[in-house]
Amino acid sequence: MVRSHKTWPDLCPTTFNWAKIILVNVQIIQSEPIPVVMLRHTGPYEQLAPKFDQLWGWVTANDVPVQKTLGIFWDNPEFTPSHQLRSAACVEVPVGFSLGDTGGLALELQHL
Repeated sequence: MVRSHKTWPDLCPTTFNWAKIILVNVQIIQSEPIPVVMLRHTGPYEQLAPKFDQLWGWVTANDVPVQKTLGIFWDNPEFTPSHQLRSAACVEVPVGFSLGDTGGLALELQHL
């Protein structure tokens, strides 16, 4: 099931200052949980890239059948100090995938 949701400026276009916002078409999609291999990061979001490098090094070394790459960002940087921001580098893997040798990385198999 897919539902579209328009932002509140769509409801009152004559009173809204369009120069101060970027409109986003939001869709809520219900689906089965997605299995991912996750490598968590705490700290500034701009420092997540090395986690992706580590994750892809492991993916390549272990011939992991990746379907998608995902970045997860849990916190709003406007309200959370940068050293406390939580994020994760993830790769989608097939259903039934088993996490074997992690190569010393703190990898997690999660279902999102």
